Amino acid sequence: MPGEAKHPEVSAPGAPPILLVGNTGDPATPYEGAARTAERPGEDVAHELTHRGDGHGAFDTGNPCVGDAVHTYLLDGQLPKPGTVCDPEPLPGGK
Repeated sequence: MPGEAKHPEVSAPGAPPILLVGNTGDPATPYEGAARTAERPGEDVAHELTHRGDGHGAFDTGNPCVGDAVHTYLLDGQLPKPGTVCDPEPLPGGK
């Protein structure tokens, strides 16, 4: 299609699992892109963790759900359960 972005082939059958963190309020890389990216390497290769938060990126937000999931993946090779969603941390004072 004219005007459609071209993307390189990224399938990786048999590759070790890849953890993708999709941030629902990311203005630079929309959340929908994380879901599409998770599908591209092949079945059971990429796994998506959803963070319901604003801003670009989720790992360095201080959210313990995201931090624990990423650390567990990097240090132990264990993925979060499929469909895991990390909610934003409440603001101090309950606001």
